Amino acid sequence: MDKESISKKQFNSNNLYLTENLDNYVLVDASVYDVHTGAIKKETAVHIKGKHIAAVCPQKEISKNIKRISFPGCTIIPGLIDVHVHTEDWHGPLFLAMGVTTVRDVGCELEAVLSRRLWWNSEGTIGPHLLCTGPVLDCPGNAWPATTQIVKSPEDARSKVDYLVERGVDQIKTYAYLDLPCFEAIVNQAQIHGKFVLSHLGKNVDASQAIKAGVNEIEHLSGVSEAMWWEQNQSSKTWDWVKLWANIDKERMNQLIDLILEKDIWMAVTRIVWLRLAYTWDTSLVNHPQMKYITGSLKKFWEKRFPKTVEKTKEKQKKKTFLIF
Repeated sequence: MDKESISKKQFNSNNLYLTENLDNYVLVDASVYDVHTGAIKKETAVHIKGKHIAAVCPQKEISKNIKRISFPGCTIIPGLIDVHVHTEDWHGPLFLAMGVTTVRDVGCELEAVLSRRLWWNSEGTIGPHLLCTGPVLDCPGNAWPATTQIVKSPEDARSKVDYLVERGVDQIKTYAYLDLPCFEAIVNQAQIHGKFVLSHLGKNVDASQAIKAGVNEIEHLSGVSEAMWWEQNQSSKTWDWVKLWANIDKERMNQLIDLILEKDIWMAVTRIVWLRLAYTWDTSLVNHPQMKYITGSLKKFWEKRFPKTVEKTKEKQKKKTFLIF
């Protein structure tokens, strides 16, 4: 399923269920999940007019003159939203297959993600609705040059925000090596443009400082341990965020939580990232059926990034040792 094997024409022409364009139809014979009550409602229909849900009601109330599409044995849920992804073209159908209808790309090469947003958000494309930040903004030291725009001063930071807004990004994202003056300049300039700001924080700007500067959202719980133990963080020459997490203090934690709640800060915890930090390479995943969807280029990246553990996995495969997922 490499990108080269899926043309945009093929991508757009894939047909999931409908064999005709319909402006007025109803989904029947499925159960509907009610997110307000947690109930699974049987014999419930979803009436769709144009691009909008017109009604969710008992199936018996639907007029017999409306086109019906049957989904026996299925459960209809609202479209899911993934707020923290780094997209590639081949991801589109996979998001929809998992029920994800909206995604936010929070770090990508600018031209690529703007092109993808135009494509995925076009009528008839088999892909989720896409929002994007474009590249992240960071000071020198960043490990992801392809998806980063480096800022060298507060003035340069403001200029970079102006440029991204001019190009049409939906939101602004800051990254881990920014110093406080550049961080504050980015947030302030984004606010001037009315743009939401999310941050992957680091040693130089902790969660408390970011919140007081006006950030709207924090990724991965970054900057939290640094904020709880700001004395150690600021006095240390190294970035010891993992060690700081080992010393949880209830009083310090509650003070930070109160600030988060007071300022209505969004927290994108991204639990799967924390899981991967604990288990860098789970060898059982190599034989997982969904690995067939992973592109060759991404597999090569993994092998380069985790050479010892991937090689260990290959040795196990040669010995026909199978691990349970």
